[in-house]
Amino acid sequence: MRILLGVLLIGMSACGAADEKSNGAGSTSPTESSASGDAANATRTPQNETASAALPSAPGAAPMPPPQAPTPVSVDQAAAGVHTPCVAPTGVTNDPGSFDDVVALVNSLPKPTTLVCYLESLRRPLHVNATSSTLSVQAAAGATSPRLFLFSGGLISSVVPDGDGNTLLELSALMTNQTSVKGEIKFPVAASLEPTAPTARVARSDKPGTHCAACHSGETAVGIGFVSRAIKPFNVDDVSLATLTSAVKDCAIDPAPRCAILRAVLGLGDVVPQAFPASMPTMF
Repeated sequence: MRILLGVLLIGMSACGAADEKSNGAGSTSPTESSASGDAANATRTPQNETASAALPSAPGAAPMPPPQAPTPVSVDQAAAGVHTPCVAPTGVTNDPGSFDDVVALVNSLPKPTTLVCYLESLRRPLHVNATSSTLSVQAAAGATSPRLFLFSGGLISSVVPDGDGNTLLELSALMTNQTSVKGEIKFPVAASLEPTAPTARVARSDKPGTHCAACHSGETAVGIGFVSRAIKPFNVDDVSLATLTSAVKDCAIDPAPRCAILRAVLGLGDVVPQAFPASMPTMF
């Protein structure tokens, strides 16, 4: 199987990112999240062409699933100095489907909250699409340090293990399969975030709009943010699951930030390859 690429807009791009190419599946391409019949996958399926109401505060919200902890670490392991993954508190969704869900999860975790802690707390299996594309502000650093897109309901988020964007969580709340609202959170987070934090971070200070407009055209104000064109990557930059698995194994217990992020996404449970909506456009 192979994990598909992701690109900037798909909501994640640090907003200025110059998205990728074309989504498509790999040799063993993942099936699109829409028609699956499988309940678990359905909750992570991007919304259809219908826009979700206005967008008061949380675009693309999804029903809250019961909290599910990542692979636990035994007492003996903890005593031996083994890292204990962060876990979402009871009552806080660990399968965020909206900006509000993301903010609530970040606020519930130990402070200062690192990106690794946030990623560890997410519900498994994770639905992931990986790309080696550098056409983004949050650019990949190669096939073994790809940009990783995480799908959850109508929300697509992205992270990179290495490079200037490795402290950022890029967010894209789908309004339709062609449009989304963009947001971003920079880690570590030292104090509780306001509900408007993701969209406020990408907003321009000199005029209405966001810094994402350069790549994501057609911005229109909606609720707390701006909806604009969503973009997906080209399959030529797809990174396979086998490549990712190998990268995680090579990391072993390496404490480097790159390895910590790879382990947080790929080393705590099952990973399911996820395709972008077929009708989502590419950069050009």
